[in-house]
Parts: sequence; structure tokens; C-alpha cells
Amino acid sequence: MYFLITSSGLYKPNKENQTTEIKRRVRLAFAAFYKLTYILKNKRYPQHFKTNVYNQCVLPVLTYGCQTWTFTKANMDKIIKTQRAMERQMLHIRLVDKKRNEWIRERTKVRDVRQEVKLKWRFAGHNIRQ
Repeated sequence: MYFLITSSGLYKPNKENQTTEIKRRVRLAFAAFYKLTYILKNKRYPQHFKTNVYNQCVLPVLTYGCQTWTFTKANMDKIIKTQRAMERQMLHIRLVDKKRNEWIRERTKVRDVRQEVKLKWRFAGHNIRQ
């Protein structure tokens, strides 16, 4: 059992407020992304540098605590859409440009959020078995 400490106090996550926690993680990830906008959206920096910054500073914020969530399709889609939106902003692509997700991933080369969640679940299982 664990508790989360937020600015509004201490609470224990459960199935009822998991969607709320995921929405909160999305907001915090966008806040981290926008704090690094001068790097992530700047055309002067090479893409591999932006990818490293994203993988090290934004992705952990988005996936923090995910090993305790039970994912529904809607919740996972919310996280995936968040990552795609950030990738599009990094490449200066709008939705109306109709670029495929595979094309975007080839350009950004960021780690997939699904893989990150899966790795955290595996690590949590490893810790439980010890």
C-alpha cells in the first residue's frame, strides 16, 4: 500500500481515482514539456538531442507511478495520445498535415510510452518476487 503526496494533501490511489491520477500525470508531463520548450521545439538543436531531453525529463514524469495502475484501453490511449501530441510539437507538425504515427516516430526516435509502462510493470513484478 502506498500514498501519494500532492499539493492538496495525501491520498491513496484506487480504481475510482486512477483516471484522475492519469489525467494529473498528463498535465504534469505537459508542464515538464513546456518548461523545456526552448529546447524541444527549437529548430537549432539536432533531433537526437531533443530526443534525449524528452526521454530523460518528460517521459519519466508521464510514467511515474504507472506500475500501480490498472490500465484500461481508454487510459492507455490517453497516455499514448499525450506522447503523440508532444512528438508532433517537437517536429512542428499539425494534425491537419496528416502524417502517420510511424513517420513521426521515425523522425523523433523517442521511447514508446507502452514499452516504458511494460518495463516498469516487469520491474515491479521482479521486486515483488524477491
